[in-house]
Parts: sequence; structure tokens; C-alpha cells
Amino acid sequence: MAALLVLLLLLAVSSTAFTTTDVYYVTADDAAGHEQSCPPHQICHNLSYYISQPDYYFTSDTTIIFLEGEHSFDREDLVHVSNVHNLTLKGQGQWPVAGAEETVMQSTVIINCTRGRGGFYFDTSHNITVEGLTVVNCGGLGNKAVMYFDTVQNLILYKNSIQHMTGCGLFIFNCAIVLITHCAY
Repeated sequence: MAALLVLLLLLAVSSTAFTTTDVYYVTADDAAGHEQSCPPHQICHNLSYYISQPDYYFTSDTTIIFLEGEHSFDREDLVHVSNVHNLTLKGQGQWPVAGAEETVMQSTVIINCTRGRGGFYFDTSHNITVEGLTVVNCGGLGNKAVMYFDTVQNLILYKNSIQHMTGCGLFIFNCAIVLITHCAY
């Protein structure tokens, strides 16, 4: 009888409860230009590695954790992320600290666009969270926003800062259930 009860309970639980989440760590360079060490037994690369293969790493049921420090975004175009669910980009640093401007607070996890026009473009996705990131020197003219969200359902932007950009910092179009809190754009 107990086995039947356990079987019924397992069948009643949604299959999403059994999904696994891939976790990737993004390492930054320290002040001397050396790559940070990776947490033990974790997958770690620099940001250039991950954004060169967005279809492989920016996928459903994935958490990408940015370690504290400055991360070089070396693409001139947007990283396009499409048709994903349950994706989290999270800075593992301190917040808030004083930003470049006296009134701006930011995270100690900084994404710096070394080529000036990069950013992230999310479309046709749901359950997207971006937390604890400061993005500087990014964006482009026209509709090339630093963070561009099109047809995203359940979007959470928490403790983020976008500074010194060209064009638009944040663009949200045709999205539902959006929460933006403790952010500076």
C-alpha cells in the first residue's frame, strides 16, 4: 500500500520538478590581468568563451553565475537568446557600491564592452532573471539596447546597473509580468 501511495505521489508531481539546472561560472580577470580561480568542481570560462557559443550555454534551465570582478564583452553585436525558459544571469558580488556617478549604485560584477556596441537580446522566452550585474560602455544606436527583451513572459531585473552606454540601456517590448527593482539605468 505504501509503495502505491508513493507511486501516486510521484505521478502527481509535475515533471518540471525533476528538471536539472546547468550551472556555469564566468571568471573575471583580477587587477594583475590573471583569470580568477574557479570554484571547486565547477565549469568556468571567461565571458568571451560563453558569448561565442550562446546557443550552447544560454539555454533553458541554466544559471550563469558571474564571479566578482570585471568581465570583458568583446563582441560588437548583441548576444541573441531565443526560445528559452528558466534562464538566470546572476552576479556573485556585492551590491550596492558607489558607481561611476555619485547617485548610481552598482554591483561589483562589471561587464565592460570592449568593442562598444554589445549587449543581450532575449526574445520569445519565459522566466528570465538578470540579477546583480553592472554593464558599462555597451549598447548601440537605434534598437540596439544593452538589454533588449522582446516577447518575454516573467522577466525579473534585480539589482542591475547600466552605465555609460550609447543609445538605449533597456528596451522591453511586448513582455508580460515584468519586475524591475533596485536597478539604475
